[in-house]
Amino acid sequence: MLIPDVLCEIFKYLDDRDEIVGSRTFRSLHACLLVNRRWCESAVSILWSNPFHRCHKRGGKALVQILLNCLNNEERQDLLEDGIYLPFNKSDTPIFDYPNFLKNLDYYQMILFVRSWCSLLDDTSDQYVVAILRSLLRLFADRSASLSSLTIRSAGLDDDKFMLLASPEVSTLIRPVKHLTISCYFPKDNLLTVLAKNCRNLVS
Repeated sequence: MLIPDVLCEIFKYLDDRDEIVGSRTFRSLHACLLVNRRWCESAVSILWSNPFHRCHKRGGKALVQILLNCLNNEERQDLLEDGIYLPFNKSDTPIFDYPNFLKNLDYYQMILFVRSWCSLLDDTSDQYVVAILRSLLRLFADRSASLSSLTIRSAGLDDDKFMLLASPEVSTLIRPVKHLTISCYFPKDNLLTVLAKNCRNLVS
């Protein structure tokens, strides 16, 4: 029986192969989910290492909902104070601690998916979008997600949502980043200052 570390290396190869050949369905890894519990755990850790990149736009709402289902009662209460009620059904409790698997974050794509999810509330106002973004970033930080890469890009979005990355609450999430990609302009310099302070492990 293959040990988990070996399985992960094999699955990473399958993942890289799908990326090279241009497959965005990730069928190879999805098939591995159905073999047994051990294979499922190893495949899930890779599929959820870069969820916002893997997920098609139409699946963005479901992705955000799964992550919100990972919130505990206290975290849900924080959102309730922001006017967002998340009904809790025990059957919705995730099988895995998905936030812990996050390694690569495309923050712009995350913003788009959160905005899409907020349309379910019939309100895509910045107040709700910012509240959800803040909650998810805290979730990633609290669940010990260790980012390897962070991509920050913008297509005319205001920088307030990006400034959430400068919050001390998410500094532990940002600190391990080795690959930082920024392709936008920020009127406020504070974010770049915080990134420069926290991202001390960058490699060229």
